[in-house]
Amino acid sequence: MHFKLSPAQTKVYEFIQAFMKVHKFAPTYNEICEGLEFKSRASAFKHVKKLRAMGLVSVREGSARGIRVR
Repeated sequence: MHFKLSPAQTKVYEFIQAFMKVHKFAPTYNEICEGLEFKSRASAFKHVKKLRAMGLVSVREGSARGIRVR
């Protein structure tokens, strides 16, 4: 599968991958916001939602660290 990611989606995806490589667990939406200097959690949520729709990540609802790279 090949997807055309926006620059912001690419940053979020790469941030999640890098964070997980360093910390061995997924970032929270707040950590994504802080790491990428987004103004609100809604921005992080929107981009993760798009990545999820593309099948690049999965999200376990109800878990603060429920984002998983596929």
